[in-house]
Amino acid sequence: MFAIRIDRCSIRWDPPIEIAGARVSRWHDRTFPIEFDTVYDRAQAYEGAARLGCAFRTTHKTVFNLVCVHGDGLIDESSFACH
Repeated sequence: MFAIRIDRCSIRWDPPIEIAGARVSRWHDRTFPIEFDTVYDRAQAYEGAARLGCAFRTTHKTVFNLVCVHGDGLIDESSFACH
């Protein structure tokens, strides 16, 4: 691993979004089991990716949740409505 400080976040959609007929509730669900998760260096990039995923929502009440561990060790959790 690299010795740099980056933010790492997990993304979840509730209810799951639908991509190519598959229901996706976690960012990790969209990759093959052997693949690594996409890594961004800032939490804002994860939020942007989650917002892009909202285009595939199956209901107007979809929310996405981010749990982030920041480069400085701070951990936070946020929820946003898909628009």
